[in-house]
Amino acid sequence: MNKVATLGLAFLLVFSGCLGLGDDELPNDDDTVEPMGETDLESLEKDMDMLKAKLELLEASIDNATLDCEMDQIPRYDAENDVWVCSDDRTTHPSGHENLNVRWVRDLSGADLSGTNLSGEDLRDADLSGADLSGADLRYTDLTNADLRNADLSGADLSGMDLRDMNLSGADLTGADLSGTNLSSAYMAYVDLSYADLTNANLTSTNMRYTEVDHADLTGAIVSYESDTDIDNSYWHQTIWTDGYIYDYPPW
Repeated sequence: MNKVATLGLAFLLVFSGCLGLGDDELPNDDDTVEPMGETDLESLEKDMDMLKAKLELLEASIDNATLDCEMDQIPRYDAENDVWVCSDDRTTHPSGHENLNVRWVRDLSGADLSGTNLSGEDLRDADLSGADLSGADLRYTDLTNADLRNADLSGADLSGMDLRDMNLSGADLTGADLSGTNLSSAYMAYVDLSYADLTNANLTSTNMRYTEVDHADLTGAIVSYESDTDIDNSYWHQTIWTDGYIYDYPPW
């Protein structure tokens, strides 16, 4: 058989599959699949477990959205019964399920929440004592019965908030926006209000003893002897009074 015929036959056999090198078995770089190792499988399983946990948490949080704990309790996830319950245990570290949803965490004492957008969040009964909320946006946040003692609220936006009867003793409100805020009957002793914006704020019956109001702006605010605002021993310097004039002492 001549060379041309031999080459022709070989070509025919290859593409007919007789030599085991048909289209289905021809090597193709694009079709090369690397074998999956043990590490990849473990990583995939962990991702699946985390996704399952998040789904379980979502279901649990929806089913228990009306959970209402006492002041000395916090919500915790009961994995055995797949429900959220009110617990007296405030000391042990939360489980993985609880870490996935900070909305249920009530104890935020000392937490670093600086610059956080918390606008519209539900922080009722939350312990925020000593927390760093500097520069945080707290507008429309529900802070009913929240503990803000000694919290750092410098530069925070609390404008238009309802903070009646709030305990803010020792808090740092330097440069905070409290314009239009209702602070009636709030306890604000030893608070630093230096450079704070208190325009049109309601300070009726507010305890402001030993409070610093250095360079604070009280234009249009409800604060006076008649409104029973207690400003005994408070420190005034270049403070803008309700009439827009600057005082270095209480004007009554």
